[in-house]
Amino acid sequence: MPADATAQFFANLEQHPHQPLLLRANGSLRFEVSQGKTLQKWRVEVHHGDVSVSHRAGSDDCVVRGSKEMFDRLVTGRENALAATLRGALDVEGNPELLQLFQRILPGPPQAKERRRAG
Repeated sequence: MPADATAQFFANLEQHPHQPLLLRANGSLRFEVSQGKTLQKWRVEVHHGDVSVSHRAGSDDCVVRGSKEMFDRLVTGRENALAATLRGALDVEGNPELLQLFQRILPGPPQAKERRRAG
């Protein structure tokens, strides 16, 4: 896992501003990642597949909060966002449908990739 998998995920997302899997999504998500006393925030605006990433403050449609460890697991496919939310490992406020749609661009489990290569 990269030293800062979460930051790398958002940097990669910023470099690919069109995400076909998000064509149905329209709104903004704020991801609040905590590590000790440090809080990092990323704002992702999605308009029918067009994505922009920033650290700007704003009124967001969906706010997702969790630990750095949890976010690193999400962005490397080792954790499922909806399952983590149901277990209480992620706190989601606002429109949960945006997180459900956003999950489409998160990587799948590493073992699923191995099964596809073997098959």
